[in-house]
Amino acid sequence: MRFKLTEDITAENTLSELVRWYYTVVAPQTLKEHTIYNNRNLLQIYVLPYIGEMRLCDISVIRLDNLFAALITEGALTKGRRLSSATIRQIRMALSAVFTTAVRKGILIKNPVTDATKIRMEPKERLFLDLDNCRQVIRMCDRLSNEQVGRAIKLLLFTGLRRGELIGLYWDDIDFDKAELTVRRTLYRIGKENVLDSPKTPSSHRVVPLNSMSLLILKEQKQEVEQLRKAAGRDWIATRSVFTGRKGGFMSGDYLNNCFREMMKSAGMPGLHIHDLRHANASILINEGVPMKIVSEHLGHTSSKVTEDFYTHLFAGSRRITASVIDEALLAHR
Repeated sequence: MRFKLTEDITAENTLSELVRWYYTVVAPQTLKEHTIYNNRNLLQIYVLPYIGEMRLCDISVIRLDNLFAALITEGALTKGRRLSSATIRQIRMALSAVFTTAVRKGILIKNPVTDATKIRMEPKERLFLDLDNCRQVIRMCDRLSNEQVGRAIKLLLFTGLRRGELIGLYWDDIDFDKAELTVRRTLYRIGKENVLDSPKTPSSHRVVPLNSMSLLILKEQKQEVEQLRKAAGRDWIATRSVFTGRKGGFMSGDYLNNCFREMMKSAGMPGLHIHDLRHANASILINEGVPMKIVSEHLGHTSSKVTEDFYTHLFAGSRRITASVIDEALLAHR
């Protein structure tokens, strides 16, 4: 039975039909385009080949337990490789969202994902760049043959921007007189297309102060973009973007991340991602005693609690310092 959008969907429809309905009718009203793309891809690659043709009323908790167990031990049918626990957790969340909507719309009585066995997350040590590492990053950037990539990496470190926020910057977002930039959009890659969207959350729309080095980086970048534009001539793709390709357009976020990873690997620090520059920026601010609320606003987090929860290891160190401060103030001169 092929489901049409003009028909009702019931528990007799297949999971594939429910997924198609959800991502065509419901998800566009609540999710960003790149989230729809990523989640739908997960289900199409890792779930629908197993149970996509099953009727919704036949998909039980046991069936889902078998599905997740197969993904853990055998990988996906179409990929043939092991999946990380984090990826399986993402798959579970994407599938649960579809079933939750089906329950809310009266299609199903219960979401079978709810009682499926929880995936045990593999403990993974998080890597952080310390202050010496950050200084080393700056020195390495200054030696890169692609100077534009070096500037992008340094600006990520100095500002704490997300990668998509940086490569989505327009020159109109930079105020050289006030020494600040405004985050108004983010750039995502969906398939083979660049998509500009609003920032991740309302709080991500923010003003970020620029230090003297950031201003110098941006002035140098503006000069290079002008040189690239003249060299490309009629082939130049005008986008107003701060960071570009050799013939204009937008800088590739994947290319930027790959350059960063290769740079860090050559320095004996493999396993780092471009997003770790944002964490480094936050860590420096926290260690220098910047109030948590200010750090949270600077990063564009939805709340100070998000910041504290993520950087709890740093705040734990700060809490230990309070004891020594009290000890020094009250007991040192008895």
